[in-house]
Amino acid sequence: MKPKSRVGLIQLTIFLLFSNSLFAQNLVPNPGFEQFTGCPSGSGELNLAAPWTSAGAPADLFSTCHINSLPASCSNVGVPLNFAGSTLPNTGSNYSGFFTKRQSPNQRNYIRAPLNSPLVSGQLYQVSAYFKRSQNSPVATNRIGICLSTSALSQAGNGVINITPQFEVGNVIADTSSWFTFTDFYIASGGEAHITIGNFRNDAATTSFNFSIPPSACSNMDASAFYYTDNISITPINEQLSISGDTLICIGDSAILTGNSNTAGWWSASASPNDTIPSAGNSITVEPATSATYIWNGIMSSINVTVNVIPPPVVNLPSDSTICEGSSITLNAAIPGANYIWSTGSNASSISISDSGSYIVTVSNGACAVRDTFLLELIPAPEITLPVSTVICPDNGEFVTLNAGIGESYQWLPIGDTTASIIVSSEGTYSVIVTHQGGCTRSASVEVTELCRETVFVPGGFTPNGDGVNDLFFAEGTGVTNFKMKIFNRWGQLIFETARLGIAGGWNGLYLDQSCPEGTYVFRIQYDAIQANGKKKRFTRSGSFSLIY
Repeated sequence: MKPKSRVGLIQLTIFLLFSNSLFAQNLVPNPGFEQFTGCPSGSGELNLAAPWTSAGAPADLFSTCHINSLPASCSNVGVPLNFAGSTLPNTGSNYSGFFTKRQSPNQRNYIRAPLNSPLVSGQLYQVSAYFKRSQNSPVATNRIGICLSTSALSQAGNGVINITPQFEVGNVIADTSSWFTFTDFYIASGGEAHITIGNFRNDAATTSFNFSIPPSACSNMDASAFYYTDNISITPINEQLSISGDTLICIGDSAILTGNSNTAGWWSASASPNDTIPSAGNSITVEPATSATYIWNGIMSSINVTVNVIPPPVVNLPSDSTICEGSSITLNAAIPGANYIWSTGSNASSISISDSGSYIVTVSNGACAVRDTFLLELIPAPEITLPVSTVICPDNGEFVTLNAGIGESYQWLPIGDTTASIIVSSEGTYSVIVTHQGGCTRSASVEVTELCRETVFVPGGFTPNGDGVNDLFFAEGTGVTNFKMKIFNRWGQLIFETARLGIAGGWNGLYLDQSCPEGTYVFRIQYDAIQANGKKKRFTRSGSFSLIY
């Protein structure tokens, strides 16, 4: 198929640049036969709807203003009921009618009118009209034509006007219930100033269908084909073309391209621009192996669209892997300009994973999307059940056993032991690295702190007799600071005071260089001790003891 006229323009939407005043300007005068100089009184009075006239044999005007006579006759031209049948106008109150075939061979009548202005050369026009077969018409035909001419056409008697019209209805219009809409487009040669409507073919070139219907009151309808017409228009139009659909596809995929037009259109490929591509309506489905350009052809113009075929992205996640529990691995699907969707919900090009499971990435480059899957398995490593910290008192011979639990090998730091457990008797930070199945490791550390609980011992008596045994009264202890001891006689008099533990802080039984008498004495001691929480606490103790010689 070749277009009537085509101008190639490389753009997606095209607007022909004509004056906006052309839009919706119907060049057909009195298009619905609504203006008339008098109400028709009978058939053959189309000239009342000036400037419409018959081209020769009189054509008819039908109007709601006409009152039909009784009995019915060929003079009844009312609306909706008239000699040809009964129908409402397509719009308004009036319509016209003409014969496309009559009882005698090759008899016709035509309606014609001068246009409001001649057509402009090269201008695109939309031509439209409404037709309906009358109910009392026993014959239906095709070949209803519309002819645009520079001068008015005339009919010789009631014969065929032997001219080829620009437009013809190729199919037989048989419906008597609905108006048939005729629409086509025309590129003017220039100067066309008149419109004539009727059947421009002889009976031999006209297809006719006969219907069995009761005879009407008007014998003119016998063996004849009569059609109503209404709302005739010739409108200048600015052609508008556009294309929608996918222009980026993956290898092996297809795209649906839809051409949009306010006129008419057809598809072709740039490789063979004059060959029509079969379409479903205005849409075609294409599956090019490589990028290809397609043409949406209008009546006066065309536009191109290129469907780009691109290869799918190449995604290669690493092979499924096994890692040690507590470790992680990075999956990278990076491709320049691509979009990513991970099964984790991430849209980044790479993710870091540390949990066992299946990980899926979908990578899209705009037209193609591919998926890849990675399976991660973890080798478990038992937890090391060491305490975070512990306390010992070396002064009391205390120690702690640190056990790293189940493993295949051990490395203790800083001491270098390789056993599952170690004995610690001094403060410090102790770390262990435990190796498990598959070479997986876990590590842990513990802080060992020296902290001796306070001990204070006060004897119940002493014998300061100079025999070298138990000659001093003193308190012994560990883990205390700021020690103070006071001794009082039975009258509450302070007779001794020291700030030292042990023998160095002992009382020899003298007061003012005189030996104190045997008897009971009272002591009061005060000291500070560090608690398990690391805080210092003040203690005070009181008691009695005996001095014996």
